[in-house]
Amino acid sequence: MREQMLFVLAGAAGALAFAVAIRVMAPRSWSRRYAQTLIVAAALYVVFAAWGGSASGIAVEMVGVVSFGGVAVLGLRRRAPGLLALGWALHPVWDVALHRAGAGVGYTPKGYVAACAGFDLLLAGAIALGWTGAPVRVGDGVARA
Repeated sequence: MREQMLFVLAGAAGALAFAVAIRVMAPRSWSRRYAQTLIVAAALYVVFAAWGGSASGIAVEMVGVVSFGGVAVLGLRRRAPGLLALGWALHPVWDVALHRAGAGVGYTPKGYVAACAGFDLLLAGAIALGWTGAPVRVGDGVARA
């Protein structure tokens, strides 16, 4: 249990570093960066399934890529950060159901699901709370949110 918590904390720390980097380096394209990263997060499991030699795992993981990719694209097109936050919040549900108790247990690296959950939930919270780095008008100047 303690080891799993360390993985969760490591994932959250990685997400915090990522969120800060996006806020500093790409504040105007934060939504695109978060959407792209959600797709990559789902696609990594396809790589794990391929590496593990699981053809059925690749097929199942592609469903995840299409599903989370669809949420990401829809969130971008509708300019709906809530959809991006929802996608990030639901990704750990997929991870736990499939990779801790389901067919993906055999090919998912130890500790990865816990680290991914910490990463995903911190990003979902950052998006939901509006901590994106999007410019907000203050008086005549522009300040960061």
